[in-house]
Amino acid sequence: MAVAETKHVVSTRQAYLGKQNTITDRTIRLSGIPIELRDSEALKTRIEQLKIGTVSSITICREWGPLNKLFHCRKKILKNLELKYSECPRELRTRQPYSENYHLLGNEQSGAVTHGENVPSSNNNDEDTILYSQISLGERPKMKIGYRGIFGKEVDAIEYLEQQLKFIDAEIIEARKQHYSATPTAFVTMDSVANAQMAAQAVLDPRVHYFITRLAPAPHDIKWDHVCLSRKDRLTKVYSTTVFIGLSSLFLVIPVSYLATLLNLKTLSKFWPSVGQLLKDHQWAANIVTGLLPTYLFTLLNFGIPYFYEYLTSYQGLVSYSEEEISLVSKNFFYIFVNLFLVFTLAGTASNYWAYLSDTTKIAYQLATSVKEFSLFYVDLIILQGIGMFPFKLLLVGSLIGFPLVKIKAKTPRQRNELYNPPIFNFGLQLPQPILILIITLIYSVMSTKILTSGLAYFIIGFYVYKYQLIFATDHLPHSTGKVWPLIFRRIIVGLLLFQLTMTGTLAGFEGGWVLSSCLFPLPVVTLCFLYDFEKNYLPLSKYIALSSIREYERDNSTVNSANEEESYAYPYAVSELEGPMLD
Repeated sequence: MAVAETKHVVSTRQAYLGKQNTITDRTIRLSGIPIELRDSEALKTRIEQLKIGTVSSITICREWGPLNKLFHCRKKILKNLELKYSECPRELRTRQPYSENYHLLGNEQSGAVTHGENVPSSNNNDEDTILYSQISLGERPKMKIGYRGIFGKEVDAIEYLEQQLKFIDAEIIEARKQHYSATPTAFVTMDSVANAQMAAQAVLDPRVHYFITRLAPAPHDIKWDHVCLSRKDRLTKVYSTTVFIGLSSLFLVIPVSYLATLLNLKTLSKFWPSVGQLLKDHQWAANIVTGLLPTYLFTLLNFGIPYFYEYLTSYQGLVSYSEEEISLVSKNFFYIFVNLFLVFTLAGTASNYWAYLSDTTKIAYQLATSVKEFSLFYVDLIILQGIGMFPFKLLLVGSLIGFPLVKIKAKTPRQRNELYNPPIFNFGLQLPQPILILIITLIYSVMSTKILTSGLAYFIIGFYVYKYQLIFATDHLPHSTGKVWPLIFRRIIVGLLLFQLTMTGTLAGFEGGWVLSSCLFPLPVVTLCFLYDFEKNYLPLSKYIALSSIREYERDNSTVNSANEEESYAYPYAVSELEGPMLD
């Protein structure tokens, strides 16, 4: 089934992407550029000398960090200015000359216009003194320009922020004229999709870490703050964040293992004999503690940590949102699979958890024992996550409840426009849990009809819920192009291996069961062969587009130019307009 679905995904991907001729499909990301070639003309000449196609355009990424900071500062000033404008009455947003006869003059002008009379201009009235109305100006918002707006001189907020905006705009215009050091990364747009695909798969330089080619993300998918980093800064962010996430995952093993151990009735009786005896005397209490309580603890742990990993991933230095999303899928699945499945399950029946870890020869038998005793927990988990949570996901309850609160806080036109943007669908937050439940359903498929039925109901309901979200209710911004399926396939293989290991331990528990267990030995080998076949033959088709798919489309549409030039790989902060405040 997994292989058949892989063929379907690959064929659909090749048929669809083979027809594309956008600037994204014709662009590669080139890294490891030597210092002497960090120039558009020199790099273009070098690439065309390799006879892999004609270069249409090149964007050399530079260390635009100072310009980034100016734009981030401008964004804060613009936001504060729009807030102050929203607090100010519309008639007082611009300073007007003040006259004692202002209202009378206005009435006279209105009457004169009605009767078609000529009215002398107020500029010719010598009695009008060009003063600012202290009464009117007193109603304009004020702010203190000291530390965090608490101390310092009180000034007119709109006038002060407008001056700040003009100053930062002048700084940006000047900063755009400055020269910035080139980074070893560039976006190279080729003249055709076929040439871009060949360049992305070719080895361009015999030296290690030089001229490394990859398919480029879409322009709107790029995180320019990370692209502008130097190689040293980017590697520092990548490795430091990875190490921190790894240490966090290891640290979380301790509380999860002890929680799971304490939630087992035998272990609970060992640590608290009185509590254990109470649970033995009252079966309903034992069902709550050993059945429902682990489910809710599992759900709570599974709710907060993925968002924590999402926050850390955003600072990892990855150059596109799609890379962050795919990385987040791996991180969150690793967390819920290792910490909330293996550790939670194995620690639940081990009276001495750390001593058990030192003896790895009992893994299969212990896994089979743990899986049997945790069947009630997984039934409750699947029902809670499926029947219990899917209706809330269908209604997008988070956005529904938060909408009135956010609407109250939305004071500016820009904030009100953003209020009606659809929620973002993030595979990194949504995908790991269904994969885990698929693995659990596979493991229990021959042991528990309750879990098998619950898993079937979970995926039937989930199919329609996620289909509705992706088509009608949410937006998926990253340019993923089917790269998530290899992650799913590999984790299905892991689930099959665990299922085979569990069955081996289950059969080994019977008298003479080692014979039956030995009969299962070829299954992991066959499963790993399927994984090898996928990595060698199907994975390239999941990353790249076959030249035959591109050529066939070019022959059928030889007179049609479908190139979409609306987007470009120009650095947005260097070419974008400096928009003013959005007013209602």
